[in-house]
Amino acid sequence: MKIARTAFAITAAAVGVGTGLGGCASTSDVDVDNARVSYAEVRRAIAVAEREPERLRLIDARLPSDFAAGTLPGAVNMQPVEIRRGAGPDPRLDRFGQKIVFGENPASPSARSLVKRMIEEGYDDVAFYAGGWQEWVRLGAPAAEPASASR
Repeated sequence: MKIARTAFAITAAAVGVGTGLGGCASTSDVDVDNARVSYAEVRRAIAVAEREPERLRLIDARLPSDFAAGTLPGAVNMQPVEIRRGAGPDPRLDRFGQKIVFGENPASPSARSLVKRMIEEGYDDVAFYAGGWQEWVRLGAPAAEPASASR
């Protein structure tokens, strides 16, 4: 009987981890991948935001030292831990129409985690620019000094 309970506990734990209960409870990498936007979409969003700044918030999830060396035009630096679980959307950030998160490249754990947390907390219109900083630079797009704007 004790062996059966132990086997059940191990199975339940494995199922919990496999369904995302171990990290981000209700979102997965599939959600992040479904939120992807392309380089061209980011460029168009930036062009619109030049006329209507409230339409876009670019969020650089790289380390602050990388952000300080250069980023996408108008981006702010933010880490996943800044999205408090259970707190819901921060109105200072959610006031922007689209929120595009990027990291170094498609595998960027900080960017992927930030997108998951934002989706979990109910932020609207969150997107993941998977190409990230590496694609931006490789394609010769303009780099910018970090923005000093509040979230």
